[in-house]
Amino acid sequence: MTSPAAPFFAGCQAAFAEARGRCPGPDRRFTLAGASLALRFAGEQLAARLLPAFALPAAVESSGKDGLDIVLWDLAETGVAAPPMPWPRAALGVLGASRGRVPGFCDASFETVLDPGHRILWMLDRAAGRAVAWFRGAAALPAWAQLHP
Repeated sequence: MTSPAAPFFAGCQAAFAEARGRCPGPDRRFTLAGASLALRFAGEQLAARLLPAFALPAAVESSGKDGLDIVLWDLAETGVAAPPMPWPRAALGVLGASRGRVPGFCDASFETVLDPGHRILWMLDRAAGRAVAWFRGAAALPAWAQLHP
């Protein structure tokens, strides 16, 4: 059975591809706590704000190819929004109690978290080892997002 989150995740991947086509950005790979992590950015501003958090002895740049692959972009620099969010507005009323988890879009396959106040969306496809992170703009990032993205 396909998760209801799968089509939205695919739309997020397509939006990132469009954003990256408009604004190429850096790719970085790290080994962190023994796991490989790839960060692929559309644009430079978001990378400039988030990559310093990975300049830690525990995060070592690597060339490993497996692990979690995260694509990141923001509306302000790329001009590309996340796809229209398919959950009902009423679902957003419970986000505070659920730590931002979007009801109906978190299951065994996917985790979807939204911070509507800062307009930040995170989504993880567990089976594929892929994630997306969309932001309103690098300049609008809250300090906590820059310290521990």
